[in-house]
Amino acid sequence: MSSCESALVDALTRPVQGPVSAPVLTWVVTGVWPRPVMPFDTAFAQPAWSDPLGL
Repeated sequence: MSSCESALVDALTRPVQGPVSAPVLTWVVTGVWPRPVMPFDTAFAQPAWSDPLGL
């Protein structure tokens, strides 16, 4: 087992210190990081919150 894997196992098996946020808990359980839902501008296929420079 690599050091990365052993660190992950250690992080998942040791008692959690303090509260764990919902996105972290979701990621640990499902392996999927939740993406925030945001409105999209279908004409440009960009998030509505993107700046005018298109970055």
